[in-house]
Amino acid sequence: AVGKGIENEKARHAEKLRAQADKLAAKMGVGIATGASVLEQSSLDDLIATIEMKKEAWADDTGEAEFVKGPRLISYGSPNELLMAEQNAVDRRELMSIPRRPAWEEGMSIDELADLEMQAFLDWRRELQTTAESEGLHLTPYERNLDFWRQLWRCVERSDLLVQIVDARDPDFYLCRDLATYIDEVGHGEKRMLLLCNKADFLSSELRLKWKTYFESQGID
Repeated sequence: AVGKGIENEKARHAEKLRAQADKLAAKMGVGIATGASVLEQSSLDDLIATIEMKKEAWADDTGEAEFVKGPRLISYGSPNELLMAEQNAVDRRELMSIPRRPAWEEGMSIDELADLEMQAFLDWRRELQTTAESEGLHLTPYERNLDFWRQLWRCVERSDLLVQIVDARDPDFYLCRDLATYIDEVGHGEKRMLLLCNKADFLSSELRLKWKTYFESQGID
């Protein structure tokens, strides 16, 4: 009976945490000051709730955490395993797509459009999380403020040429391929994207030429 009571209490606690997490998902992007980037949770309570959920999921999968004293070398896998994990992430990087703005129709009010944008944004985030969990992938922090995505949508709609800036030390890693796809979708092939490699002075002339040749072969200016 005692064991059953503990299990019931644990289930009630987990349900409470899930409710808090659902509340967080529903309100993300609402009430955030324009210009404030949101890469993580904005509320301490929401952050704690998410951490507790992760802790419970981890305990269920792996058991209790082990506390160690003093320095200890921790291996994250062999070089081959790390290489395979990185290649898997590269093969699925299209997962990190750009949320699409819902179509506007004549007669639609500002509030109706805002509601559609919010729903599309939440659906995009939910699909990202579901796919990542089903494939065992870990998503690094990404922009959770809908206003930032709204700025991107309008910038793409109103511009003929858009510049994507990436770190020249590994430009292919930082390149968002879906941005070029989205620009083509919005512009019907009439808009252009220019790739700008920042910190190119870190590279030799030979390496810069190789990157230029590679991106041209990919149809990127």
